[in-house]
Amino acid sequence: MGKQVVSSSSEEDAERSSGSEQPSIFSDEVIGEKIKKIKKQRRSDRKMVIQESSNDEETTEHYYLEERAADKKRKSQGPKKNKENKKQKTATKSVPEENSEEEDDAELKIKVQQQKCALHSFYVLMHRYREKIPQRTWDLLAQTSFWDTIDVFKNEKLTETQVRKHELDFELIMKHYNKEKNKFIFGEIEAEITVDDVYSLFHISTEGEVVDLKNKPPRNKWPDSKYFEKGRISKDNIKRPQLETELSAELNKPEKNQDAEKISSLILMYLLAVFFFSRSGTHLDWELIIICENLEEINKYNWSKMVLDFLKDGIYKYRRDKAQIYSGCILLVVYWFLEKTRVRNKITGNETSTPRFVRWSIKEIFDRKDVQKKPTFLEDLIKEGPWEEETDDNEMEEEDCMMEEQDYTPSFNEWVT
Repeated sequence: MGKQVVSSSSEEDAERSSGSEQPSIFSDEVIGEKIKKIKKQRRSDRKMVIQESSNDEETTEHYYLEERAADKKRKSQGPKKNKENKKQKTATKSVPEENSEEEDDAELKIKVQQQKCALHSFYVLMHRYREKIPQRTWDLLAQTSFWDTIDVFKNEKLTETQVRKHELDFELIMKHYNKEKNKFIFGEIEAEITVDDVYSLFHISTEGEVVDLKNKPPRNKWPDSKYFEKGRISKDNIKRPQLETELSAELNKPEKNQDAEKISSLILMYLLAVFFFSRSGTHLDWELIIICENLEEINKYNWSKMVLDFLKDGIYKYRRDKAQIYSGCILLVVYWFLEKTRVRNKITGNETSTPRFVRWSIKEIFDRKDVQKKPTFLEDLIKEGPWEEETDDNEMEEEDCMMEEQDYTPSFNEWVT
């Protein structure tokens, strides 16, 4: 009898080993499979993060990942190889390369940071979804203060390269900003950006209400949003990826089910988040979200003044807090400088186009060699004054009417006459 029992037990063991029963959830096999799935998901998430970063040129996150990889490589090399690397770097510095951007920036003693304000991001969005946007949405956007800017990207009046900024150009101009006077000082010339400059460049409204974005109401007093639930967000803003996700979901619906007003509002929100009211985290304040949702009243605001005030406040906070990223439309500074100095020739074929930012390419506007050879390069450029500009009669009449209707202050006092 004892032998029969042993035989029966061995048969059960054989059945278990053959896989007739399901493995325990605590078995090595099941745990191993779960770990594989988690690692696979993490790799997928990482790829998505890197992919999104590439759409905004070379983002800060991309630099961070590269630094981590470089640091890990240095540690793995050991102390001997580190010494060799230092010797190689010293030797390289003694013979500068002509095309080395890092060396050029170091010689200029300018700290260059990746800024979030990027018109290129809006170009990418429009290029990706242009064909899917219904005509009703274009009609609604055409009635807003931002249409002249949006139309540039709808009809591809600028190329992707022409709207891709170069960080060093902005930093070179900002070296001449005086925070006490809130002006740019180039040698003996004092210059400031005005509301009229903003209008001239982007054709956004110069009259109406001004919303103070510095004083935010408490969360319990937020007005309700049509498209975003308060419980879905942790702070008083919506980030750019959320805006694009909502836009993509709406445009992928059957045409008869698409909400043209929602699509219009999301496009406006995206434009404000990445360009006009850009912040360090590429997010948009709740107040601006609510304004963009009410298309019937979006033109009642003085957008030119709001954009300029937001930029000045961002510059002030940057200098006061020694932050790494500016808040505000920093590309306004670059386009304004191009308009006033003519440091570069206008884009062929766009010489008289409006709004005036269409006339310029912001792809590397300064020659590093000129700046290195002559530290007063920008001051001397300003002293020479702007080149004469041919303006058609219709544009002159339009600008004269605008000046008569509003209090006009020249942006380059004592220089532009």
